Amino acid sequence: MSASPGGSGDVDPVAAHRDGASWWLGAASAVLRRPEFWWIALVELRALTGRRWWRAWPPLPLPAKAWMEFRMETAYGDRDARPSPSDAVTWLAWCRDMRRQLRRDEATDSR
Repeated sequence: MSASPGGSGDVDPVAAHRDGASWWLGAASAVLRRPEFWWIALVELRALTGRRWWRAWPPLPLPAKAWMEFRMETAYGDRDARPSPSDAVTWLAWCRDMRRQLRRDEATDSR
């Protein structure tokens, strides 16, 4: 098993090769159970979604496949890996904390 940066430490071997749609549903379900991450999930989805996403079939606002494969390769060592839903929530917490820190740093710099 590959270590996940800042996550649970494990990639589920079954989840590593399951259908991408079911992974997205599992990750969305984990986020929906955590209202404190709803806003940052929308912010990050918008940031990661390709331009003109509605022109590709199916018209879903998801990151580009090549980008996702690159990120999975760099994070888990396997371009087909799918992090656990808890890793997705951990990543959202990291994104939220980093954005907050950037805002604090900007406020400090402007004084």
